[in-house]
Amino acid sequence: MGWGVPEFNADATAENERKSHRADERFLLGEGMKAATGRSLAEDNKSLYDELLSMEKDLRHQVAHRGMRPPLPEAKACFRACCEGVRWLCDIAGFRVKEMNPVAESFTRGLSAGSSKSHVCSETEMETIRRMFGVILTTAEKRDKTG
Repeated sequence: MGWGVPEFNADATAENERKSHRADERFLLGEGMKAATGRSLAEDNKSLYDELLSMEKDLRHQVAHRGMRPPLPEAKACFRACCEGVRWLCDIAGFRVKEMNPVAESFTRGLSAGSSKSHVCSETEMETIRRMFGVILTTAEKRDKTG
């Protein structure tokens, strides 16, 4: 309706516009987003925009259509770029943006499970699995287990 299309035809026009550009990243992150929201990733963050387009062209097609498994550094770079793209979209939509790059020190190696369901491993079974995988409980975890 913002384009002057009559209200009775606006939904069909919008749907046709969406269908014609649904896989066109340049439109979706560039001029289409600019027309819809007044912002464009190409203008807000040109390096991220270029990186996403390059990955889509060079990496996504190889993985999705040819079954290529990307090297770990490329997979990590792609994941990071996609997370940053989502953060940008959330900012535009007015959604809360959270940190997506965890601090390595906040993680502890180990294995844990918990559930109120009877079909989940018992503590004895979990202990056996921990021993099988060589997971060593920290002092705090041992204290928690013994009370």
